[in-house]
Amino acid sequence: PRIAVSLGSGAGIAEGDAQADVLGAGYQYVAGPAAAANAVNVVIVRTGTADAIKVGDAVAALFNLPTSVVRVGTDVPLGADVSVVLVKQP
Repeated sequence: PRIAVSLGSGAGIAEGDAQADVLGAGYQYVAGPAAAANAVNVVIVRTGTADAIKVGDAVAALFNLPTSVVRVGTDVPLGADVSVVLVKQP
């Protein structure tokens, strides 16, 4: 799958490190748009992606996020199968 990563203020990870994590896990990296100021940590898997929840859970684990942040939906950037938004942890 193609993973779009959007970083917010205080995400605690540099874009290059996020890219290395994605590529190291065998996924394709897509630079996502900047996260909105009010964004929360979330993993959205495009509706219709095979094994969507399984893929979402694996991507969440890659960034040490709980599986509770995984959603299936259509709010995924063009060219990606999964959208990850990383912001400052609460």
